[in-house]
Amino acid sequence: MSVNLLEKTFKLLLDRDFKALSSRSEETSVLELIKLDENKKSDILAWLLDPNGGHQQGEYFLKALLHYVFNVADDEQVGNFLSTFELLSHSTSQAKVIREFPINDGAGRIDLLVLDPSQKLVIVIERKDGSKLQNQQLKKYASWIETNYADWNKVYVLSDSHFKNHGDEYDNRFVKVDDTWLSDALLDLFGRNLLTQKQEHQLRDIHDFIFGEWDEKRTLYFKNYNKLLNTVSANHFETLRLLENQKLTYNKKSYSLIELTPLEYFGYVLPNAHAYDDWQLKLAELIQHNHKVFNELHGLNEFNLFNEAVRKLFPKLGADIDDSKMILMLTKHTPKEGDYWPYYLEIEREINEENQDIYTVSINASRYSPEEFHHFAEKVADAYKMKRQSNWRFKHEILLENIETLDLDAGDDSLYHVIKDFYNVVKDFKLKA
Repeated sequence: MSVNLLEKTFKLLLDRDFKALSSRSEETSVLELIKLDENKKSDILAWLLDPNGGHQQGEYFLKALLHYVFNVADDEQVGNFLSTFELLSHSTSQAKVIREFPINDGAGRIDLLVLDPSQKLVIVIERKDGSKLQNQQLKKYASWIETNYADWNKVYVLSDSHFKNHGDEYDNRFVKVDDTWLSDALLDLFGRNLLTQKQEHQLRDIHDFIFGEWDEKRTLYFKNYNKLLNTVSANHFETLRLLENQKLTYNKKSYSLIELTPLEYFGYVLPNAHAYDDWQLKLAELIQHNHKVFNELHGLNEFNLFNEAVRKLFPKLGADIDDSKMILMLTKHTPKEGDYWPYYLEIEREINEENQDIYTVSINASRYSPEEFHHFAEKVADAYKMKRQSNWRFKHEILLENIETLDLDAGDDSLYHVIKDFYNVVKDFKLKA
């Protein structure tokens, strides 16, 4: 085992795709290292909305927010604005942005308050990044503003990156926005020679790691990073599985080789090197040289790459993947966590008598699932002519076995046709009204 695993690990490390992953697994922005909670995101949003902020874009971001707010506001909310024309046409360059503005002697703090005396404009922004509104805070903020800035033009904004339903805590005077407006505003600046190189890098990081979504397609160096991960895991899943199963024990605690952190390696393993075999120490050393890549590969296997191919052909199918199998069903029929799936196609890895990996494909129908899904299970059982009694709970039938590779070629008895037939059976299933 020790020599064999070392050889397999060396083969993995020499793989050109693994080498490509190694150079791409390092953080390229300090923002990747910082936990950006709701308060920190509000700080950065305040910096962007400040017309005199160090981003040197003046009122650009504040105007982008106002334009978006007026675009998505309903008729009643628009009626709350004293003068839409003035807000959109007049300068807001004198606006001040205040964070955590206190009201009513400790009754609450407004996340961001934007005040422009020249226009008599006040903008109240409550920022949420996954948390829920509470204690009628929006109503309190609006009431305080109505009392203290009665003759000012008022704009109330709920900036909710998750666009949650806040129920009775929501106040309809607040226009609800997600981060689309800011993401679009940032993207509109890039690649137009409007920014210095430093500014463009800084604002790109703010978009990619805070208010937008990192897109590997925009950076050629990182293009296909996930594809590389899945390709390496598919080509070396046996080695990765062995490394996951190998443990180093120190002080009655086990450490998985593939999960070994620098702290564990340098803090526990090396100081107690005498307690381990040479091959264990060598493996631990190899993993430490590439621990960030192994951290990414941990938990992946050949099913991840195969699922990419399946999703391209059958995008409505969802998958659940674990160490030795994957199961497929229509994404829209996936039950709540903890509930049984009413039907699924299962592809399971097994080991044959020659100690080789093979795959078995089966169709499964279950009435252990929630009652509203039982008719799906019945339809699948009917489509595959499963024999069953009136009180049946679960049926399972093998469709293909002894498959040596996961391949979506189009042969008559291929895995492709089994998945296609399954998809054609379930694609029109609908929940009962």
